[in-house]
Amino acid sequence: MSTYRQDIAPAGGFPPVDVRRVTPFWGPTPKQWWQIGIATSFIGLIATVINNRNLKKIKRQDLRAKMTLTPLLQALEDERYIKLREVKLAREAEITADDPEWEVGASVYHFPELAQGE
Repeated sequence: MSTYRQDIAPAGGFPPVDVRRVTPFWGPTPKQWWQIGIATSFIGLIATVINNRNLKKIKRQDLRAKMTLTPLLQALEDERYIKLREVKLAREAEITADDPEWEVGASVYHFPELAQGE
């Protein structure tokens, strides 16, 4: 039979074991988190101001383009209106050719207060 030998504690006992949970600290401190937040807010504010300035420049350019093109567009619209009015008056003359009292293009209102915009 083999000799059986049981392990036992060393003389004087085992050394004490540190069982406290000690995790290494990493990452920003609370003060640094505040600084990061303030810096981020400030950078965002600066970016917003810069973006607003750029948008104002773009809007100003659009307004200048509109102001430049408005007379041309108005002239084209006036030309279109005159052509349509001539077609309308020709059609009215054609329809009312049988009525000698009818005036082509005249207002249908006989009271000045009812003739708005004419």
